[in-house]
Amino acid sequence: METIWNENELIYQDSDKMIANLGFRHFSPSSLYVIERVWVKDDQSLKIKLIQDFIQRFKAADLQIIPLWPEALEFFNHHPEFNSYLAKPLHKI
Repeated sequence: METIWNENELIYQDSDKMIANLGFRHFSPSSLYVIERVWVKDDQSLKIKLIQDFIQRFKAADLQIIPLWPEALEFFNHHPEFNSYLAKPLHKI
C-alpha cells in the first residue's frame, strides 16, 4: 500500500488504485484542520488508520480538528484518547 499526501488529502493506493481517502482543509496560520471526508473502498479498518495517520502527520501541541464527516466524528466517539485534538468547542462530543 502506498501513502500519498496532497495539499488537502491523504490517499492510500494499492496497485495504482485508490483504496482510501481522507480530505481535509487547513486554516493557516492556525493549527485548525477540518476533516471534510473519509472514504474507503473495502477495508473499513482503513478509516481508523487514515485518521491516526492524519493526526500523526499534523500532531502539535495546539492541533485542533473539526470532524465534519460523520465517520470522522464516529472515530473520535470511539477513540477518546484522541479527543485532546478536537477543536475546543467540540472537545466534549
